[in-house]
Amino acid sequence: MPAITVRIPDDTARQIDELAEAMERNRTWVVTAALKRYLAEESQWLERVKAGRAAIARGEGIPHEDVMAGLRARIADHQD
Repeated sequence: MPAITVRIPDDTARQIDELAEAMERNRTWVVTAALKRYLAEESQWLERVKAGRAAIARGEGIPHEDVMAGLRARIADHQD
């Protein structure tokens, strides 16, 4: 299994240690679980971006000009 060395702030290391102790796990388990969760969330976000870009390429979605007009109208409503 590959090893990665990372420098983290002291307060982050303390949080990791506190979680590890509370969960009766070690640092490696806590950090690995956190990285897995982060990677899963980021992967889902990237997939949504790709799907959105593909929809735009197919001509689907709301034209930029329409979105901007709607935003300007909402801003104007709140400025009165």
